[in-house]
Formats: sequence, structure tokens, C-alpha cells
Amino acid sequence: MTRSSLAESSAGIHVTLRLALASRAIATSIKQIHEACDAAEDAGSHGALLVHIQDSDRALTAEDMDMPLHSQWERALRRIEMLRVPTVCAVDGSCLGLMFEVLLCTDYRIAGPQLALGLAHAADSLWPGMAIHRLATQLGVAQARSLVLFDAVVQGEQAIRLGLVQRIAADPLAAGVQFLADLRASGIQDVSVRRQLLLEAPNLSHEAVLGSHMAACDRTLRREGRRAAQLTAVEALDNS
Repeated sequence: MTRSSLAESSAGIHVTLRLALASRAIATSIKQIHEACDAAEDAGSHGALLVHIQDSDRALTAEDMDMPLHSQWERALRRIEMLRVPTVCAVDGSCLGLMFEVLLCTDYRIAGPQLALGLAHAADSLWPGMAIHRLATQLGVAQARSLVLFDAVVQGEQAIRLGLVQRIAADPLAAGVQFLADLRASGIQDVSVRRQLLLEAPNLSHEAVLGSHMAACDRTLRREGRRAAQLTAVEALDNS
């Protein structure tokens, strides 16, 4: 089951994408992910994507064993991963299989006390999808080893220690909305720019990423210059 909704509050304009047992409806989930991402980006600078995951299965069905479909699925995941607005994942219960892949693509993750994280299964085998690559880049090979090689399931406090989730909350969805409200109040901008710099860092040399970092710094300086000019103009009007 997959649904999305648009809400405007102190959290800004955010799209809530609800995913549950999506491994049984992967084609529907792909469509809904793209629609939710479109809506979140259309909301502009105050937009955000809040993904709400409810108990999910590890097993892929025979219907899901289709490589063109999984290519489309990976493009949908990459859409979340590179979205131009902040992304938050709120998990109620288990987050297994394809839903674990979704969580790995988000910026900030909040889970309930019954959390369980684990990779997808295809029949009797672990599914060797891009979640393995994301685990290795986010955790490092040593930390990801037991999940990938020995099919471990990670729970609660261990997930926090590994950095797979940032918080445990009794009501993850409400905590996610509050996090977005706090983020908006803080005035933090350009999350997507800094995210891209982080994602590029493990695979590129200093020389290769220098230009991207300099461009990001220049953008920040220009924005702060415009803000300072606006404040100066307001002060001049007040004193006139």
C-alpha cells in the first residue's frame, strides 16, 4: 500500500509518502515515489519529503523478480537520494527488504521502539541490490560486514550506534513533523548541496571535488551578501 499527502504547517510544506508492504506492489510504489518527489520539489524552498514506513516484508515475490522493474526502482530511490529538499524517514515497526533501501536514501531517520532493519530476500538468497553499496558507503565495510555477509537484522539502539537511524521515538511520524518544523525555524538552507558533496566525497579525490566545494561556498557568500545588503537598506529606511 502506498499513499502520499501534502500538508502545510510550522514544518513548512511537506509531502508525506506512506509505504507499507511495498515489496508486494513495487510498480505502484515507484509511481507514488516519483509523484511525491515532484510535489515536494514543487513546494519550493520550504518543501520537504517525509517518508512514513510501516511494517514491511523482507521477501521479494515472484512478480518482483524482474530486472527492468528493479532498474526503475533504483531510479526512484536515486530520486529520493538526490532530492532538492530535505528528506526524513519515520518508521513504525520493522523496516525490511525494499523499505530498508528507501530508508538508506533519506537524510534523517526516526524509528519506533520495535524497529528491525534488514536486507531484502529473493527466495532463499539475500538480494544483492544497491543497498549493499549504500551500506558500505554510509557505514564503512567493517560496520556493514555482518549485515551483508551474514544477513544480520539490526534493532533499536544498535541502529543508532551504527548511524542507520538518528532517533527512537514513541510516535515517529509526529517526531518527523517536529523535526521539519525545527529545521525550518533554524533557517538551514542548501541541504541538497551539502548532501551531494557528502555523497561524492568517498569516491573522488580532493582535486576532483574542489570545484564543487568552491561553487557551493561562492553561492553561500553571494546569499549572505544579498542578505546583508537588504538589512543595510532596511536600516537606512528606518533612520531616514
